[in-house]
Amino acid sequence: LTNKKEIQIAKEYLKSIVDYSKDLILVTGHRRENFGNGFINICNAIKRIALEQNVQIIYPVHLNPNVQKPVNEILFGVKNVKLIDPLNYPAFVWLMKKSKLIITDMKVIVWRLAGRALSPSIIAAKSVKAVVI
Repeated sequence: LTNKKEIQIAKEYLKSIVDYSKDLILVTGHRRENFGNGFINICNAIKRIALEQNVQIIYPVHLNPNVQKPVNEILFGVKNVKLIDPLNYPAFVWLMKKSKLIITDMKVIVWRLAGRALSPSIIAAKSVKAVVI
C-alpha cells in the first residue's frame, strides 16, 4: 500500500506538470490485446492530437515492455505530451478529475467513472477501434 507521504508527493508532482491553460487528456493502457499494431495505432492517434490541438496529454506509461516500446518510440519528445511513471491510485484519481478527456483500454476505469460523478469524457481504445462513451 502507498503511504500518505507518497500520495502527497505524487500529487505535488502532478500539480507541477499540469498546464492549466490547456485542456488535459489522460491516457492509460496496457491491455494485451492492444500489443503491437494496436498500441502503434493508439500512439499515432495521440501524437496527431498533440500536434494538432491545443491540449496537454499526460500518459502514465505501464512498465510492460510491450507498452513502453511503442509509446516511447512514437511519443517521446512530442510537444504537449508528458510520459510519466505509473501513479499510485489516489494520484491517478486526482489526475482523472482534472482531465477533460480520458483515453483508455482499461475497462475498470470506464466502469468506475460511469458510476461516479467524475466529469471527463472517455474514449475506450480497443485495438484500432475507438468508441466514445
